[in-house]
Amino acid sequence: MLRAGHTDPIYFGHDVNPDAALHTCETLLVVYSGARVELARVAAGAARRTGVVGSMVEAGRTMSASTDPMQSPEWEAARHDWYEQSRTQLDTLQQAVNGATPGSLALETIYAPMHDMAGLAGVFGYDMLGKISRSLIETLRKGANPLDARMLMIAKAHLVALAALHARDVRGDGGPQGLTILTKLASIHA
Repeated sequence: MLRAGHTDPIYFGHDVNPDAALHTCETLLVVYSGARVELARVAAGAARRTGVVGSMVEAGRTMSASTDPMQSPEWEAARHDWYEQSRTQLDTLQQAVNGATPGSLALETIYAPMHDMAGLAGVFGYDMLGKISRSLIETLRKGANPLDARMLMIAKAHLVALAALHARDVRGDGGPQGLTILTKLASIHA
């Protein structure tokens, strides 16, 4: 993890040799819908020359220098794009599940988009959406494929919760209400 405010130009942590680390570049990559989005790159040579933590790069353009990339306008733009795409995805999934009959909907229809949401929601600060998505895919993996009546009911409940939280732009873990939602969803799994 990179941190500013240390005597070394780049601080990688206690278990890494800072001299060896200066000869490398650390890159944070997020993969969404097959697109490679480069969110951050620390150029060791530039850091050695300037003493700054690094430069932020997205698609070949220099990003705002910040010790916290999540505070940059570029990060907010990436979060907004993901948020809009996930809204569309949730609408599509709800239509598919609501129009399905037992035995007519393949697991893959829901699994891949929910797997993406489970991973990326937390990256963009929507921990509760990630937990609910993960809960759904873990439950569906144990059920019938194509989805039977019980799995369709579980999918509908999870998608309703996801859509409601998404519409309210609930970030983080959702607090006490988030715990209540997770508990209620877990009760239908049993």
